[in-house]
Amino acid sequence: MIIAVASVLLWLLIKHRKAVAEAVRAFARAVCAYMVAFYNWVRNLFRFRKRQKVSAAEETPDAQPVLEPFASYTNPFLTPQTWPPEKLVRYTYETLQSWAKEQGIEIEPQQTPREFCARLIERFPDCGPELERFSFFYSHVAFAQRLPDDFELEPLRRLWQYMGDSIASVHVN
Repeated sequence: MIIAVASVLLWLLIKHRKAVAEAVRAFARAVCAYMVAFYNWVRNLFRFRKRQKVSAAEETPDAQPVLEPFASYTNPFLTPQTWPPEKLVRYTYETLQSWAKEQGIEIEPQQTPREFCARLIERFPDCGPELERFSFFYSHVAFAQRLPDDFELEPLRRLWQYMGDSIASVHVN
């Protein structure tokens, strides 16, 4: 009986090896991203530096950066200029924050980029896959200082298209 069950499981693994391999790769990427974030957190936690004297004006934490209106951002996919991938991802994140703010969703002070994108997915499920993939790319750029090997432009292109279409449909109505 055990041999029969093991044989069936082995046959299923072989038959669906591509899906299983992709699932394992996705899991490994997620674990690596979290390990990098954890490593950076631990490194910063135990970093010993001399504290510099801070003036009273510098002691107050800065407010969130002021975002330009969404309409002031240029869609990088509609320009002849080719953007470096890391710059494109960072610019898209800033633009996404501006767009979300106009939709009534602002990033909270202690919220991670992945948590912010998860909130957007709840509100805008139509672009959920693009936001999920984008948050993965942005986490790599922000915390690992490099994009993963499987970086693709298409999810960013579709995200820009979604943001532009949503604003255009508001102006038409």
